[in-house]
Amino acid sequence: MTRLARTLAGLSARRPWLAMLAWLAFTLGVAVGSAAWGPDYADVVGVPGSDSDAAAALLAEAPEGAGSRLVAVAPDALTDTATAAELADLTASVSAVLDVDVVDPVADPTSATTAGAQVSSDGLAVSIPLDVDVDALTEEQQDLALDAITASQDAGWQVAYSGELGRALDSSPERLSEIVGIAAAILVLTVALGSLAAMSVPVIAGLLSVGAGLGLLGLVTHVADIPEIAPTLATMVGLGVGIDYALFQVARLRQALARGADPHEAVLATAASAGAAAAFAGITVALAICALALSGVSFIGWLGYAAAIVVLIVVTASLTFTPALLTVLAPRLRPSERRAAHAGAGTARMARAVVRRPWAIGLAALGGLLLLAVPAASLHLGMSGPGDRAEGSQARTSYDLVSDHFGEGTNATLTVAVQLDDAASGPSDPRLLEIGASLASTEAAAVGTLIPLTGDATVATAQVVPTEGANAESTADLLDDIRAIEAPDGTTIHVGGVTATRIDLADRVTERLPWVMGAVVLVSTLVLMMAFRSLLIPLKAAVLNLISVAASYGVVVAVFQWGWGTSLLGLDGPVAIDSFVPMILFTVLFGLSTDYEVFLVSSMRETWERTGDPREAIVEGMRSSGRVITTAALIMIAVFLAFVANDDPTIKVFGVGLAVSILLDATVIRMVLAPAAMTVMGARAWTLPAWLDRILPSFDAHGSEDEPHPAPLATMEVTR
Repeated sequence: MTRLARTLAGLSARRPWLAMLAWLAFTLGVAVGSAAWGPDYADVVGVPGSDSDAAAALLAEAPEGAGSRLVAVAPDALTDTATAAELADLTASVSAVLDVDVVDPVADPTSATTAGAQVSSDGLAVSIPLDVDVDALTEEQQDLALDAITASQDAGWQVAYSGELGRALDSSPERLSEIVGIAAAILVLTVALGSLAAMSVPVIAGLLSVGAGLGLLGLVTHVADIPEIAPTLATMVGLGVGIDYALFQVARLRQALARGADPHEAVLATAASAGAAAAFAGITVALAICALALSGVSFIGWLGYAAAIVVLIVVTASLTFTPALLTVLAPRLRPSERRAAHAGAGTARMARAVVRRPWAIGLAALGGLLLLAVPAASLHLGMSGPGDRAEGSQARTSYDLVSDHFGEGTNATLTVAVQLDDAASGPSDPRLLEIGASLASTEAAAVGTLIPLTGDATVATAQVVPTEGANAESTADLLDDIRAIEAPDGTTIHVGGVTATRIDLADRVTERLPWVMGAVVLVSTLVLMMAFRSLLIPLKAAVLNLISVAASYGVVVAVFQWGWGTSLLGLDGPVAIDSFVPMILFTVLFGLSTDYEVFLVSSMRETWERTGDPREAIVEGMRSSGRVITTAALIMIAVFLAFVANDDPTIKVFGVGLAVSILLDATVIRMVLAPAAMTVMGARAWTLPAWLDRILPSFDAHGSEDEPHPAPLATMEVTR
């Protein structure tokens, strides 16, 4: 890795402007291509091999139900003449704006039945399907769609759009989270580096590489079903690692320049140390995230692939673009000598304190983390939805109106699909009547008639409304009861729909989570063994990473499931934690934690190889890398917390979970527990059994023996 990093840096450093222009052309090319073809992100969640997947396959050729609805609640009974006229005006306005047929269920009840419109039992509310192509709507049409319901709202009606249209009208075109995160990173970098030129390198490298990664991701959406949430997750991870990796290289270059090194040679030495370590760390992150493929769910797998694509683009940029930029700016990056002598003094003092009392300090820190992890024992996997959105949004308003007037279970409707060996004679087919009677015997709030689909009539479908919401235990029990119904001869019963799919997803995640965790831990441990030729260091890293993730889980449960401090996050109370979130958090957090392990242990390794003193290696390693790790962590925390401003509760969970984990990892884990464990292990930490050394391939992440050993990694000079 060291030779490769130095070679690529040498090529870029010889023609830096050409290298940077090539990267700029690539980024613009994929961005323009993605914009021209239009990213085609999907919002389809399926669980291969599940009962809900079988139901979806049966209904694939059925007439699609409208993905959007108009929900309206009148101030008086809908049968009132004036109220009926107002409803007619409302449906006419929406129809004209969206250019679709909007059924008036009061004026045309027969058509309303066939079109799927509903009138509430209290006679005040209507829910009308809108067969509208949301992606084809212009911004003007979206504005007019909101204007179309304003007159009714002024007259005392409660009106909102649900489904795809509601989400589209709620979404903001502004990239607020990214802007806030970048601004916070710039502030941290400016204060820490004390130089606009030095600050600009991580920002430019991070933005360029993430922009290229997202552009490439947009192109990939035309050949794969990538979830809508994928670019947001990829941006969070990509910005964090992209800025951090460039920061480590800036810090190493400045340290080399401070020793009087030639700028060109300083760039190459930086690539051979910090650049190689960044590449190694990034590849480890990508491998960890790709373990999501073991979930057996393409939705989750592509979340991992998407983030890994962006991370690998960041790694490539750190090996080629960043050295070119450092070459151009090197004359302006020489650090001030005023505080260079004191750089890392604080972390060195902390290291000496830990080395003196490793057991007492280490156990105290461990106890604090285990206390934070306690709430994780009560983690309950659920599904977030429109009801968790901010008050006043279209999604939240329509959800509340439906719950209040049609029943909470209406928002969690189950779709029953029946496959018949031969065509049904109609809704009165004896087989369908028998299944309908069995459905009616369940504890459901309402059961629709089984209607044979058009065509060969070998598939029939009905809607079953639970008595409670999607996350209620009774809804899961109802799903089990329906699936336990004994189907008549010649028929097969499946249950699908969003709620059934999410319940199946939670079951699949629970089943596969241990396998994903095991794969991530195993791969990370083996890679660290190859890199550092040590058995105890990778095992120590795995244990500490698991503790860090558990503490992060505990905070997520306390905040989102128990509702502690949710008002500070723009939420009204506790929200469901989506079943796939813990699995994704684990892979991302384990990968990012390995980042800091690589940079810290690389620094310790350099001192160990020079002195052979394990305790001195700990102190000097923390002196040289502690400050830059802390700064890098602050940047990641700022980026992750910025995404808390996102309206999507799931993104808020990711933001808080990632930020808390990085905070704990960069402070308690790397600054206390890691040096305490290294002290207890002593010289044994740097040994590898001979038999294992023979069979493990070498993967140098910190400088090979045939390269001149640079000074300790990433000493950070901070100006006054």
